[in-house]
Amino acid sequence: MKKYKLLITALILILSFTSCSKDDTENGQSKKDIIESKSWVITSKTVEPSILFGAIEISDITILDSDEVKNYSFKFNPDGSLLQYDFEGNLIFETTWAFNSDETEITFEEPIMYTYPVVGEMGISTLLIETISSSKIVGTIPAFYQGVDYLVTITFM
Repeated sequence: MKKYKLLITALILILSFTSCSKDDTENGQSKKDIIESKSWVITSKTVEPSILFGAIEISDITILDSDEVKNYSFKFNPDGSLLQYDFEGNLIFETTWAFNSDETEITFEEPIMYTYPVVGEMGISTLLIETISSSKIVGTIPAFYQGVDYLVTITFM
């Protein structure tokens, strides 16, 4: 009987350690270090529920972005500045950014703005962090348009 209790306890411990979420750091880097380590490009902006544009159902609104906008890059600097560059590397927007105390949200002093034919202007002022790794940042923003609550998931790579 003691063997079974010991075995069950060991199994529970193993499962609890392996089911924990990924640590907030990667290779000893903090989330802040990772986000500041490179320039990021938004690769997708998925929206739930999807949007009807004429007879077309759209679940990723980056399809509505011009090629130029798709190549904008974002540099999160250690001094708290966020610089947005166009596809030629010209600075086109500057604001400040900060994590909240538990690093689950990034707030921007001035929102990052996009204009879409379906939803009009969309501003990103707070990004709720889902994951951060050295290759990808995934966050969400809630949006409300014409009586519908949307969740936009933004992926930076």
